Amino acid sequence: MLIAAARKSQEAAEAQRALDNVSDKYQKTLEAGKQALIDRAKALGMNEKQAKALADQIYQIPTKSEWEMIADTSQALWTIQNFMSKSGTLSGKII
Repeated sequence: MLIAAARKSQEAAEAQRALDNVSDKYQKTLEAGKQALIDRAKALGMNEKQAKALADQIYQIPTKSEWEMIADTSQALWTIQNFMSKSGTLSGKII
């Protein structure tokens, strides 16, 4: 149940990032989902330390430097995709 809830919030965060390509919103959505998981785990009887350990294991939210790399990469990806869609001469997908 907890893992399914976490998966849904992670999918929602990913969908938001795909929609607007804003890593700050993505990070905040992940952190909100993680906190919701902690709260649910505590409501089910886990103590704070156990709930946080579970959430850390499931979410594995990037460190500050990893977020900076994600943000830089996202901007570059958006620029390439924008160029490709406007040019109309290129085809393919950037992963």
